[in-house]
Amino acid sequence: GGGNPKKDEEPAVLEQVASLLKIEKPSLEAALVCRKVASGRGSSYAVPLTATQCVDTRDALAKAIYSSLFDWLIARLNDYMQSTASKPADEDDELFIG
Repeated sequence: GGGNPKKDEEPAVLEQVASLLKIEKPSLEAALVCRKVASGRGSSYAVPLTATQCVDTRDALAKAIYSSLFDWLIARLNDYMQSTASKPADEDDELFIG
């Protein structure tokens, strides 16, 4: 349509992110724009977030994903370096990160 080009890209971006996270797009969208509030009677309901809260939620999700990915990467590097440290050193066998 003739709307805001950035706004027109949002559904495609949301679809791509949901696919990468292996979750349903509506679940991701709901998590980014609503929060669940538990009532005192054992039920819960969704409360829409403000635009600022949506941005904060998006940023928190990105930070959590980045942190998990970083932790995973460091664990794999440590495993690799431990396994190669027990082998005899060969001048052609250099440890290199980068």
